[in-house]
Amino acid sequence: MLFLQLSINPAASSFKHSTWIEYIQAEFPKAETIEVDNYSELYLYQHILNWVLKSDAPLALHIQCIDSEAPTGAMFRFLQELFQKKIPVCITVLGKHAGIEKYIKAFAEYKVVETEKEALALLSLKRGAEDAKLKEQTGIDLSGLAGIMQSKTTE
Repeated sequence: MLFLQLSINPAASSFKHSTWIEYIQAEFPKAETIEVDNYSELYLYQHILNWVLKSDAPLALHIQCIDSEAPTGAMFRFLQELFQKKIPVCITVLGKHAGIEKYIKAFAEYKVVETEKEALALLSLKRGAEDAKLKEQTGIDLSGLAGIMQSKTTE
């Protein structure tokens, strides 16, 4: 799975590494993660879009709105291209930004969360539901696979 963190910051100098990314990396040590904010350049958004589209893996998107009044920069353009080409399997929004929420609602469902841990828990629930659906459709049970893979990587 791919994990993308978008942050809406009040100023370019206020970018901080996301704790959501830290939680994802702890839960999924081999996960591909990337984070970007509203002050990032267009070429970085294009690089991320290429990264997402080249992968067959599903995408989880977490948007952290630190400033509800901050400009979105190239983020709307990026989200439009992303949602037209690959809808994330899970979208969570932490904080408030009316423009971002309205924009996302036009393309996909999302969940407003109170904390990064709640976003991670929602993602785990969604992953469990997808595993159950796969088991129902194919008879393949992946529920124990994560534990098996984790124990093999630590050996």
